[in-house]
Parts: sequence; structure tokens; C-alpha cells
Amino acid sequence: MTKRLFTAADIRVWKECGETKIELAPDDIVTAEAEDVAKALNVALVRTMHDPLADQVRAVVKEMQSRTRDPRAPAVRGTRVKLIRKQQVELAPFPFEVKRPDMHIRTTDVVTDRDGSPMGAGFMRFEQGSFPWTLNYDEVEYVIDGELEIRVGDESFIGHAGDVIFIPRGTSILFCTRTFVHFLYVTFPANWTAQ
Repeated sequence: MTKRLFTAADIRVWKECGETKIELAPDDIVTAEAEDVAKALNVALVRTMHDPLADQVRAVVKEMQSRTRDPRAPAVRGTRVKLIRKQQVELAPFPFEVKRPDMHIRTTDVVTDRDGSPMGAGFMRFEQGSFPWTLNYDEVEYVIDGELEIRVGDESFIGHAGDVIFIPRGTSILFCTRTFVHFLYVTFPANWTAQ
């Protein structure tokens, strides 16, 4: 199991989340200040004993994860939780030429393989119009605002705020909107641009 480092800030976060007990693995490291903060906040730090069966389960889980993880994703140490606040999100011009400057297509990836994730996520926004796209990856779209239409051949799938659209790998589509659209996309694998 990966060694974890617990600082005073970590203890405060756990307490803010309502935790009163933190189970520590034998190899986990707790700073002296973290121990003091834990005592002051009445957060119990409990070391768990070494369990060979738990080690075997961890080994099996690690093996399963390695089979599903994008092999190009770098190894990540420590926590892999990432919070993206909306005020941090800045959309940039779409980096692929679709010959539709009038649509003002803007996008940004917020979760990538650099985060050690097998999935990617980002935001896209564009105005009235359509452009063709072939997905060499699986993608889920969550419509935040506006109207997103996905055309596949003669079929049309129209999503509004709160709707979800799944597009499987290998599908050629038209991204369309009659007005504007702002949506969250989730891709598999994370490095969708390299597919």
C-alpha cells in the first residue's frame, strides 16, 4: 500500500467533513503538528495492524486497476482527488480546425491522463451551427445550459439542460445547436486527443 502523509491541514479537512476517527496504515506518516491538531479537535488517529489478507486483496485490486488504466497515464502519488471550481475554468478556442469560426467553439480539459485518471473531462461551449466529428473514444455529454443536438446519420438526439447523451467510440456525428450550448464531457480514455 502507498505510504500516506497526514498533515495538520489534512486533519482539519477530515474534521470539517465530520470525521472523528482516521484509520492509519502501518506505514502512514503523521506529522507532529497533525497529532497535536488531532488531539485538539478530538480526532482519533488509529493505526491498523498488518493484515496479510488485506494485502492480498489490495494486490488483486491493483492488478485489476492496471488492466483498465490507460497505460500512457503517469503514476500518481498520494490522493488523486481533484476539485475544479467553476471560477477556475477558462475556455480556450477549440484546438482543431472545423472551419466554423462563426460558432465561437471554446473548450478546456479539466481532468486528463496527467491526473492519473483513465477518464477525461472538460467543458465545451459553442453558438448556433454544426460541425462534423468522429469519436475515436467513448464520450458522455452532460448539458449544462442551452441545447445540444447530436446527429448520427438520419437520427437526431436533442439534449437540454440536465440531459445526458452517450456517444460510443467510432461514431461519426454532427455537433449541432440552434441557439447555443454549454456542456460537460467525459471521455474514455482520458487522452482522447491522441486516439
